[in-house]
Amino acid sequence: MMFQKHEDFPSGCAVVFGANGGIGEAIVALLSERGTSVIACYRSNGEKAAALCQSLNDGGGSAMALECDVRDRNSVDSVFQKAKAKYGRVHSVISAIGPVLEIGPFSEASEQHFRFIVEADIIGFFNISQASVRVMRDSGGGSLTAITTPVIGRVLQYDAMSAIPKAAVTQMTKYIACEEACYGIRANTVAPGITNVGLVTGAVGGFEGPGKDMLEFADSITPLGRRAEGREIAEAAVFLASNRASYITGQALVADGGMTV
Repeated sequence: MMFQKHEDFPSGCAVVFGANGGIGEAIVALLSERGTSVIACYRSNGEKAAALCQSLNDGGGSAMALECDVRDRNSVDSVFQKAKAKYGRVHSVISAIGPVLEIGPFSEASEQHFRFIVEADIIGFFNISQASVRVMRDSGGGSLTAITTPVIGRVLQYDAMSAIPKAAVTQMTKYIACEEACYGIRANTVAPGITNVGLVTGAVGGFEGPGKDMLEFADSITPLGRRAEGREIAEAAVFLASNRASYITGQALVADGGMTV
């Protein structure tokens, strides 16, 4: 595959957190295909991230894998320092982080797991967003995009551990959109429905009992009658990150096959 520079992105690079997830991997690949350099950040399984970047580089792209624990502010800051040192500017940041979840009734969720989710999802995105703002202010602006969930607006039974932290992430992007527009910074979210990749394949305990019920119900209320491919969600995220969405900020692009209609 040949990679050509598009006017969708300026010079510099995009940084993707959660690059080893199904959606994150698709985003990294599409960004590279659209002609921008990419930093692919992962928390574990460095071999997988390195293989993805090597494949993109072999095809004419420019991608680099970096380990990062988003719960650690210093780890996040280090990513941006390395990105700037290699590519000069960070023009886009996409957060596709999503810890493995326990599926079940909210009233039965363990405090330990809830604390884990808060640290990984909420504190993690807090660190990402603040670091993104600092680096983009210094380079003429940019875009911040977060992968969230459509069930913030419509409750999906047994999915609280996904919806609650992503509601906080959504609110953070709105404040960034409002307060940082004067610096040329945009912030949006993409809310995917049920996909064939990502958390659906890795929920704690698999999808039996409440998890199976949740999936079957979500499938039954999705008018398009199928689950999304990772590439379909990546298309939405890369669009919002690009110059084609230059007048879009503070918004949620819902890509759920009509599930929340």
